[in-house]
Amino acid sequence: VQLPPQRITLPFSLITEGPGGMNQLTPGWLLQYSPYTVARSEVKFANRRTAKRHDFYTGWKILRAGTMDLMLDARNALFYAGQQQQQQSAGEGSKSNKVGVFKTDRAIPGLGANQLTEKGRQIGIKAYTDALQRYALRGLLDRLGKPA
Repeated sequence: VQLPPQRITLPFSLITEGPGGMNQLTPGWLLQYSPYTVARSEVKFANRRTAKRHDFYTGWKILRAGTMDLMLDARNALFYAGQQQQQQSAGEGSKSNKVGVFKTDRAIPGLGANQLTEKGRQIGIKAYTDALQRYALRGLLDRLGKPA
């Protein structure tokens, strides 16, 4: 897969070759289908870190507050795009064509010069929602585990 210069703001996405020369993006694919990869990478990077003067940026966790903010924004953009498409389909009646395919940043901010299917949008919403809920529950567990 070759990507032109662009900004993609849908974290943990899988990018594959798609029809019509556009790449197809599946948001949150890594979180949904290979969460062990994220957990293993956190441990691997933490064990490799030996330089003390770089501790302030090499000690970051992959799933941290800033990453959760990106996922929340991405989930909201995916959800909003689905609502917009439903409203357009309802307004056009049965004249709607290509329902379920989103192309470029015009359809979904952060999609870049790629396309996204309805199935991919649903996968992304579920993956980001699950990750946000796990992060919140982990924070609650940490909070309850500490003595007051």
